[in-house]
Amino acid sequence: MLQVYNYDPNEPYIQNDSFFERNTYDVIVDEKKGARLRNVISKIEQVEFVDNAHIRSKFNDEIISIGKISTGCKTIINIMVFPDRVFDVEECGDNVLSEIYKLTEGKIYNPYPLVLSDIKYNKDDYNTIKYNCRSKNGNKIIVGLWELREWYNEQ
Repeated sequence: MLQVYNYDPNEPYIQNDSFFERNTYDVIVDEKKGARLRNVISKIEQVEFVDNAHIRSKFNDEIISIGKISTGCKTIINIMVFPDRVFDVEECGDNVLSEIYKLTEGKIYNPYPLVLSDIKYNKDDYNTIKYNCRSKNGNKIIVGLWELREWYNEQ
């Protein structure tokens, strides 16, 4: 179950880019371990892989390292590879947040409820997902993205 924090839980990883470079990059380029992650990158960034470590840029058709993917994409990959660590999702765009909130495991720090209202999504994709929400007021299990938005608004 995805754990959602709206307060700073023991200093979340805010520098998602550097964490990705130091800890996550090697997992993606691994032939077996990285296949699922490369699929996520392809979907979010709308790119194709030319090998396990390089993608074709959608902007200029240039071949670039996966180290050049967006901070938001690096964040979701960090969450998937290290589900026991808390990652800050404040820099993630709607395209990444819509995928993060579909995860069934991981820990995120997101103090802003407004980002949730901007996600363009199919309600059926989220209405059965459970979230373990943690605030300074206590913990609460929430089912569905709409209930999650209400929880944020109550805080």
